[in-house]
Amino acid sequence: MNSRINFVERAVMPSSPGFTVPASSSLMPAALPDHALLDPAGVGAAPPRTLETAVPAPPLGSRFIPPAAAIPANLRANILKGNDINLVKILLCGSSSSDLRVVDCGDVSVVLKDSDPRLDKGLTLAEFVVAFGVFRDVICEVYPHRREELDVYLAIISDLALSYGGSLFYDYHKSFSAKAAMYVQKFNQRLDWSVVDLALMSRHFTGHRTLTCSVCGSFSHSTSLCPKTAMRALSITPAQPSGSAPPFLPRGQVPFRSRSRAPLCHFFNEGVCVYPNCKYMHVCSVCADSHPRSVCPRRVRSKPSGN
Repeated sequence: MNSRINFVERAVMPSSPGFTVPASSSLMPAALPDHALLDPAGVGAAPPRTLETAVPAPPLGSRFIPPAAAIPANLRANILKGNDINLVKILLCGSSSSDLRVVDCGDVSVVLKDSDPRLDKGLTLAEFVVAFGVFRDVICEVYPHRREELDVYLAIISDLALSYGGSLFYDYHKSFSAKAAMYVQKFNQRLDWSVVDLALMSRHFTGHRTLTCSVCGSFSHSTSLCPKTAMRALSITPAQPSGSAPPFLPRGQVPFRSRSRAPLCHFFNEGVCVYPNCKYMHVCSVCADSHPRSVCPRRVRSKPSGN
């Protein structure tokens, strides 16, 4: 082994007899470039860039003011008391609407309850996320340990909205919010919002099917995310009227056809298709959405003939 090392040293070192290596010399140059300082190993690999090594970036704009800062004092107090809160009120904080109106009649003042029709509006999932986020921030300003609990509740509501669609998730929330307020006022007990209420689930979701992929029938993804349709265009364009429509279309409706001339599934549009490997497209024949024609909100419904 020593003879091999001596051979390698003689091959690397110059053969000049007067050549000596200073004690302070090394294989690396005296002045290292910037990239060498970042890469001392000299292997050309960039330094690790992770959240652990990242440094704060300069601000890109002004500091964000949370919407909870604009909550009126009376609404904030009701939230912190545990009362049942209509989330629409949070979205209407910037408007001039109020729950009570005071009419001054001289010596007597009459307090009238405001009947804003917007308070009866059902919220979409996006509106719910914004309003409940403000509701959560107001509570967590005083009770920061409840943030994880309310975050889990928001995840539950979002999953219900994606699983069942429509406004069932908001109906569940209104029932749960009223129940939680009743427990506080009657029993002085606080419900855990991170736990699904099975009684309310049974009340609101019994008889409703979860949304499934209309192509493969899976519950884990929607039709637009189905791997079987990833490489197939599902763009639907209305065809020109050509005499007669399919028998399952109401009179006056124009059938939708794909650009690839793929026919639509008759059984799916009537309600359900029992064929697991159906070769026809499972889209609505009225609006080209992923639901059957039988439940399409855009289809023309025949009016009952008057006597």
